[in-house]
Amino acid sequence: MKRYSVVFLFVFLTSWVFAQSDHQEDFEDFSIDNDFRLGYKGIFEMAYQQGESERLKLDAIIGLQIGQTFSVGFGSGVRYYFDVESILIPLFADFRVNILKKPVTPYLSFEAGYTFNGRKNGGLLLAPTIGVSFKLYKSVINLGIGYEMQQMKYTAYNPYWYSSSPTYHQYTKNMDAISFVIGIHSIQK
Repeated sequence: MKRYSVVFLFVFLTSWVFAQSDHQEDFEDFSIDNDFRLGYKGIFEMAYQQGESERLKLDAIIGLQIGQTFSVGFGSGVRYYFDVESILIPLFADFRVNILKKPVTPYLSFEAGYTFNGRKNGGLLLAPTIGVSFKLYKSVINLGIGYEMQQMKYTAYNPYWYSSSPTYHQYTKNMDAISFVIGIHSIQK
């Protein structure tokens, strides 16, 4: 049931991004010349991640498009771990570069930030991705493959046979995963 809810959320947010692309004329054009324009960029990404733990990634990013090739932004999202039914909430900076100024172009992205949850077991988040962007009408579809390193802190119970009382130790573990990413964003000038 949870997987169907996530798919519904992806379809809803994708529809919302397409609806926002119709209001392109509402944004002010800060053009200095033909190659350098500033604009708004809203990105929604979904990824299946497989590594030490199977998980789902959902991200929403708001950023500034600088020219036709570079964007910088901030985002948040959800990391849902299927095997332990745990949710982490990341806050991160997002950097993207389109390699070519064409309708179909390779892209590079990098996310760096920190994740949180109620039990204080979040940690550092690093996620480089490489992929291809396809311009379709007023929107762009991103398909990529990446790596995500997610630190998790956890407390483990360690009973020692020589100790009269059990002890608890806090550990930090890197939860590495390969990401299969699909994303969408509207083009706002």
